[in-house]
Amino acid sequence: MLKKPSKKLPLYRKVYDSIVEQLENNKREKISATILSREYSINRNTAEKVMDLLEANGKIRRISRKGSFPIKQSGCLHGDSINFLFTRDTFSNQFLDTYPFVNAKLIDGIYRSAASKKCDVNILLLDPASSKAELGAKFSSFGPRAGFVLLNPETMPQVLSVLRGEQFPYMAYSSVAEGNRISHDSYTASCRAVEHLVRITGRKNIAFLNPGSDFTYTGDRMRGYRDTLKKCGIPFREELVFTRPYSDTEFLAFVQSDYPGGKIDAVFSATFEIGRKAVNVLKFCGTRIPEEIAVIVYYDLPEFSMSVPSISCVNVPLEKIAASMVENLFDMINFGFRDDIRIVFKDELILRESC
Repeated sequence: MLKKPSKKLPLYRKVYDSIVEQLENNKREKISATILSREYSINRNTAEKVMDLLEANGKIRRISRKGSFPIKQSGCLHGDSINFLFTRDTFSNQFLDTYPFVNAKLIDGIYRSAASKKCDVNILLLDPASSKAELGAKFSSFGPRAGFVLLNPETMPQVLSVLRGEQFPYMAYSSVAEGNRISHDSYTASCRAVEHLVRITGRKNIAFLNPGSDFTYTGDRMRGYRDTLKKCGIPFREELVFTRPYSDTEFLAFVQSDYPGGKIDAVFSATFEIGRKAVNVLKFCGTRIPEEIAVIVYYDLPEFSMSVPSISCVNVPLEKIAASMVENLFDMINFGFRDDIRIVFKDELILRESC
């Protein structure tokens, strides 16, 4: 049992000061009037007075039927913060290895939009073994003016469940996640890209490049490719879909092979990673772009506009998506939780010299 505070100050103030010191040193994760009564041997009314003072001064957040949780103390105005949520695995596998350009550009866009609001931006690495109660306490520690962003909600269903269930302001970058989500229309843009290759440039043997056999994030692009070929009267041919683990040798053999309908005369890449590699290999082996093979790549990289020839692409409006996330998070922070936000941005086909 902790020693009962001295009487130099009112009892509730001594307890309050003791608790604040513990909170500032991250020595408490949960707090209640019952706990204070027991630890400091004080009556319930005094404990409630301490709790009221802690809440009034922004030290704790009370959540109905959940309890009271410490608020992370930050130097930003009003304690406003936007927090990116990753597990350690998703941060390594998807942010660093698979989609560094996309995720980094979204984070940069949100950082820029949040800066105008004098808002902190944090990246949180969550323990995948955390319970729902632990996740709720963690999110509560950032205070009532915190918003949360999930860039890969499909890989963190429990995190999304806690955000929705406890009504924390959140936005998810996804086209399929339940709840608040923001995405881009890659199906329509893929249709436009393939239709341009067929109707404008006259290509008929169009290859679809995908990074492996997983279509989780590129399924809409594949559907756009197939549907547009059918619309243009060109049969879909499985042999023109590249889904093998990428290597320069494998790709070169794929693109130089003779097929029943003739040699490949165009490439539509579902991602910039494989598209960039394909362009470099085609140039290295002397293939003339676009005379022999036309190219369109999903996502615009700065190098594509400076390449010779410059590379046509489908641009995803990541800056607009980031700005919209910030606006919607602050709407919820200021005016109340929502769970019905659905926003879809249009991707833009940028035509350059490669097709």
